Amino acid sequence: SGSPRRWRLGSSSGPPARGGGPPRRAPPPRRPPPGGGPPGGGGAPAAPPAAAHGRALFVGGLAGLVLLTNLGPYPRAMVATTTDPIGNLFPTTLPIVALACCHLGLLLLLRPRLAAAFARPRGAALVARASAIALPVYLLHMVALVAVVLTVEAAGWTLGAEPDAAWWLQRPFWLLAPAAVLAALVRSTRPLLGGGER
Repeated sequence: SGSPRRWRLGSSSGPPARGGGPPRRAPPPRRPPPGGGPPGGGGAPAAPPAAAHGRALFVGGLAGLVLLTNLGPYPRAMVATTTDPIGNLFPTTLPIVALACCHLGLLLLLRPRLAAAFARPRGAALVARASAIALPVYLLHMVALVAVVLTVEAAGWTLGAEPDAAWWLQRPFWLLAPAAVLAALVRSTRPLLGGGER
């Protein structure tokens, strides 16, 4: 007879069974249960989905924001105003933390739809354009606002201090005018700060 037969490591079939039967095959790998988690049902449970985290953050943040600004000592305005004795930004207060949790939870809830929308060519191009001007907008948005405020005051107009009807009627101007100045600043500083197509 010849030399003994050698079997390679990692082969799916083992040596012949005793008695001359067919070779034995390795058992198939165990699949995880439908509900997630490790195979066999043991170990730690699967982590909750992002939607559960988003729901908890959104509901908890919104509830905390409502309670803190209605039953607590904090004002309802998230920015400093002349009518409130304290502000929520300097230093940062608990309502700002609650607001951040609310926003983060909302983003987690909208994440699947946003990811699907921005995966399309038009959505990806929109993200690329927004990313290209993100730094100039961040650096120059307060410059544009201050420029409009100084121009309004130099023209003899007064800024509204109370949220009355006249104050609300001026809101479109205070949204559009700084935006127009900001767009001009971003365009003029593009060679220095960037902001072109990537």
